Order: sequence, then C-alpha cells, then structure tokens
Amino acid sequence: MKKLKISPSIVILVIFCAIFNKFLLFLNYFVALAIHELAHFYIASKRGYCMKEFKIDLFGCSMELDGNVDDRDSFAVNIAGPCINLFLCLVCLALYYLFPTSYIYLNLFCISNLILALFNLLPIYPLDGGKIVSGIIKNRKVYKIVDISIRVIFSLIFLTLFIISLYSGPNYFYLIMIIFFVCANNKRAPTFSIFKSKKPHTFEKVRLIKIDDFDNLYGAIKNIKKNVYTIFYYSNNQQYIDEDRLIQIALKYPLTTKIKDLKF
Repeated sequence: MKKLKISPSIVILVIFCAIFNKFLLFLNYFVALAIHELAHFYIASKRGYCMKEFKIDLFGCSMELDGNVDDRDSFAVNIAGPCINLFLCLVCLALYYLFPTSYIYLNLFCISNLILALFNLLPIYPLDGGKIVSGIIKNRKVYKIVDISIRVIFSLIFLTLFIISLYSGPNYFYLIMIIFFVCANNKRAPTFSIFKSKKPHTFEKVRLIKIDDFDNLYGAIKNIKKNVYTIFYYSNNQQYIDEDRLIQIALKYPLTTKIKDLKF
C-alpha cells in the first residue's frame, strides 16, 4: 500500500457519534467496512493487483488499485465486498441459533454487514453495484439516466424519512444519506466492466523471478501476475525466459515437470 489518506470529513462523523452516543454503532460499521474493503483487496491481490491508496472519509473506507483492472477481473473484485458482508450475516445468524445470548453482542455487527452489503449493491457510483452495472449498460447516456434516477428516488425517500423523524426527534443519519446521494462521485470509471475490452492489454511493471533446477513448472507459472510482466532467471545456466515463452513450454509439459528437465 502506497498511501493512507484520511479525509478531514471523518471528524464530522466522530463528532456526530460523540454527540449522539453512537460509538458502538460507529465501531461495528467500520469493522464491517474494513472487512468489506479487505475482501476487495484479497481478490484483487490474488489476480495480481496492488493497492495504491486506502481512503477513510465521512462515508467510510474506499480502496484504489494500482493500475487498470482487467475487464475479466473487475466483476469478481467488485462483488467480493458485498459477498463477504452477507457471509458474515449468515455467520451471525448461525451463532444466534447455536448460542442465543450472542445476539446481544453481535446484533449491531450483523445489521451493519447487512446494510453495507445491500447498500453497496445499489447501481450508482462509487458503490460496487454502480461499477458492476456500468459494465452491463455500455451506453453512457442510458447509464447516466439510471444513475440519476436512483439518486433522486433515494434522496426523496431519505428526505421523507427525515421529515417523519422530526415528530419524534430528528434522525440526522437520513441527512447524511441525502448528502451522499447528491454529492457522491457519479463518474463512470471506464476500467470496470464485466465484458472484455477491445483495448490491448498493457503491462505497467516488470519483475524478475529466480528459478533453479529443483523448481517445477507449476511453481514458476503461478508467479505470473496480471498487469506485471514476469521474466524468469534460470540461475543454473544464466538464462532469461519471459512469461510468454514459459507459457508455451507449459503447454507441452506436465506442470509437475522439474525445470532441469525442460528444453528451453
């Protein structure tokens, strides 16, 4: 990770929690959100991407990857966050069943995960659902209409809820949600799509991996990462082999073949 960025707006949320005694809710929400973002990062790292920036602001945490996300990987990266939150909800429900008293301790955590998962599946930017839907709706004008329509609908819903809450005591959470739907970035990121891009794949980094006689072909192949071009250095005969050549060789030999038994 290259950069941790904490927005001054987080102070607003801390003050809000202090005034209304919501620190427990605040803690549960941020733990759920941190796990959500780590799920994104885990899937991304498994597919060869690195984290460029981790940002904490008024609306929680967000992650930016270093380099463009390959079209074939973006759906898996985006859906990982909501999926882990729904999984944690199921874990909490299972614990409720096995240990009924656990409800007292896990209730807020379960609700935080459920709300976070469902909220992030809304098809607007910068939420995960918006990134997924933007890959399905290729027409920019159509996507913009969908995005604006959903923002207006949910802004009106939360405005109505806030007005209703005035009769028993104002709920300022609804105001925060209205601010989010009105102000959140609605720009469509062109690198997130579940469809194959026509643009040629480019490598932003090159790295060198050392291999020797006792390594097998599978051990070398699994070092190949997306957005990073890998060159292998065969130390025994001081030979350099790029990943394209190694893949060609892998098509001819079993993956358990030792490097010393290959013919380069």
